[in-house]
Amino acid sequence: MMVALLCLMFRGMRSAVWLAVVAGLLPMAATAQTCQVPPDLMGVARTLAALPMDLSDVPSAMSDRLAQQMLSISEAQILNSLKESGLQSISPVAVDVLAEAERLAGGATFQPARVDALLRRLDEQSTLACIDSGKSIFQNGQQGRTGGFFVEKGFSWSEVSKRAEEEKLFAAGAVVFAMVGFISVLVLIDSGFRWIMALLYNRKACRIPADLKVGKKVIEGLVVTLGRGGCRFHPIDTMAFDAALADIRGTVALLLIEDEDFEVRCSGIYDTVTDFRFERSITIKHQRALLVHSTISPYYIRKSRDGGTKAVEGLI
Repeated sequence: MMVALLCLMFRGMRSAVWLAVVAGLLPMAATAQTCQVPPDLMGVARTLAALPMDLSDVPSAMSDRLAQQMLSISEAQILNSLKESGLQSISPVAVDVLAEAERLAGGATFQPARVDALLRRLDEQSTLACIDSGKSIFQNGQQGRTGGFFVEKGFSWSEVSKRAEEEKLFAAGAVVFAMVGFISVLVLIDSGFRWIMALLYNRKACRIPADLKVGKKVIEGLVVTLGRGGCRFHPIDTMAFDAALADIRGTVALLLIEDEDFEVRCSGIYDTVTDFRFERSITIKHQRALLVHSTISPYYIRKSRDGGTKAVEGLI
């Protein structure tokens, strides 16, 4: 009774961990989908970030670019997009950024400190709003802003595109890293659960000569894993085993070890071994008595997904 309760408890813990992981992934996925700054606002911010900080006037090419951008965007639409994306908290600074872009597009005096402060506010507030993304949307754009992208030969939009691609690569790398981390955690949980079950059922690797009796057929073999609830049997006479396979699947067989016999039922058939469950579980004392007949020193072994082919290679 105690073993059954412990088994249920561990299985419940395993299910709870899976649910917790799934529950943790869902908010992350939702954040990745909703936390998006409108492209028009990003475009204006990138243009402002590219302004040369060492000049007192905005170059005509830059002011023309800002003017074109401001003609093609709608402040109301941007604010609505921020609300739908869950970023309404950055609406005030977004309005200030758009107003500054409109002012500079009209030929107003360029104030580098003011532009820099606005972009920093936008950066900080967007980072707080999208904290789960792990990276500020404009972080790369703020790095090394001295001199901007405006060089003697003119404004380089290819550099802006390059930085945008770098941000995409960083985001993709972060997603891959997170997925690898979660998969590793799941593998560790699964492996730990199997070891716990091995200890709970006292599952041990061994090499005990035994026979499997199916009807009138007796198949010579080895018990290579023995637990309180069942065993793993390797048939030496594979031809006899294959001939009795149909009967093994559907009937109760007898496992003969020395002068004892145990009623067993097939629970899994693999390439080199077959799993059987005892109709009546044996006690630890009885298991120890059977392990005395092992030709190797018994040791704990966990149940693997592949039927234990690799684990029992050295036992056959």
